[in-house]
Amino acid sequence: MVLGACNKWLDVHPKTQVKGDELFSNEQGFTDALAGIYASFGGNDLYGRNLTYLAPDLLAQYYETSETRDAFSHHQLAAYNYENAAVKAYLKQIWSSLYNLIANTNNLLKHIDQYNGRFVSVDPQAVKGEALALRAFMHFDLLRMYGPSYASGPDKTAIPYVPTVSLQPSPLLPVREVLDKIIADLKVAERLLASSDRGVAFFNYNAVRALLARVYLYKNDKENAGAYARDVINSRQYSFAPVATLTTPSNKNRTLMTEQIFALRDVTTLGENVKSYFIGTPSATISNADTYLANTLGMVNSIYETNISGTDYRYNYFWISLFDKMTPTRLWQEDALEKNTLSLLRIPEMYYIAAECATDRETGIAYLNEVRVNRGLTALPEDLNEAALQQEIYKEYRKEFVCEGQLWFYYKRLAMPQINGTSVAGSDAIYVFPLPDDEVLFGNRK
Repeated sequence: MVLGACNKWLDVHPKTQVKGDELFSNEQGFTDALAGIYASFGGNDLYGRNLTYLAPDLLAQYYETSETRDAFSHHQLAAYNYENAAVKAYLKQIWSSLYNLIANTNNLLKHIDQYNGRFVSVDPQAVKGEALALRAFMHFDLLRMYGPSYASGPDKTAIPYVPTVSLQPSPLLPVREVLDKIIADLKVAERLLASSDRGVAFFNYNAVRALLARVYLYKNDKENAGAYARDVINSRQYSFAPVATLTTPSNKNRTLMTEQIFALRDVTTLGENVKSYFIGTPSATISNADTYLANTLGMVNSIYETNISGTDYRYNYFWISLFDKMTPTRLWQEDALEKNTLSLLRIPEMYYIAAECATDRETGIAYLNEVRVNRGLTALPEDLNEAALQQEIYKEYRKEFVCEGQLWFYYKRLAMPQINGTSVAGSDAIYVFPLPDDEVLFGNRK
């Protein structure tokens, strides 16, 4: 990402409208603006920390928390105590940060539609396509956090979908309508990016199609979800990382770069965060390490079924024993090429979607086996029944998405009544974050 423009990134408040007009007076202004959106997108408040390896993975019970040890709201968030003051402030910050960035994205989209100047280095259609895709991505995660799932009720009230820069509050829309608007934005982005690679950053044509697969699956439209997942797989642009990338001494590439469909680069806070959360500073104990994230050996063994097989690359190379706990190493920065990189969409998810959406069991099993074999496991038998296949897909989500924030949304998408690692029953009470108090104050109520 081009981050040099951050010092002139804009506020969309009317008093700074002149700044916005000046920024969008030439091609460089648009590329700077899009780079600024990506920079904020990868900040700690959003996908550089809170919405990848922190909040969703706390909720998915990847980490063992303690009321006496954990920083501010970690334990309370993992216990789904959304009324806790620190948790409420944390969830409000996520909501505000996403909608603020959506407003900046809308400002770019407004100006690019009005711009009559000439573009030389980039294709304006690609810039617009990336911006639309980012807007859809952010709305989708807002829906997955603050709205009921489609499985819980497609007509239940969810979140606002904000398509323009406006001081007027946007109304809360039903789940179905929000998903339709997300899909509409992505379909336009797909068309705009289909014929151009001259964008600014990383949300390219295949990334849009992969996100469409994820969104359609959330909507339980398995025909479209499967079709998009298969298209990304069949593009042959992504390959499973060989185990050699994980075993090279002192130069391990744990971000699996050949598998990345959409990833954030230059997440400048990642190195220090990894030291704080996943390497730890205590010499012999984590009892006083407020931000340390780890789990018990028993829990990690249960995720990877070590009583059945100890050959899974993910178990052998994505966790390490530190301070009497098992610590994820997925984000350790050892390979120079992976420095400050966070994956947001990878090719294994497309195989899982293709497996879940297959019209016959044999095809579904074949897609799932492609991941298993490439992770060092044996292939599942071809006579696996449908219920067993779905259970194996679930197991794969648990094994694959440590530090990527996707397991929690799997639980929610299927409205699963039980979450592994907690006795709290799954329901809208824990799957739906409360709206911030000031959102309710200004008239938006569920």
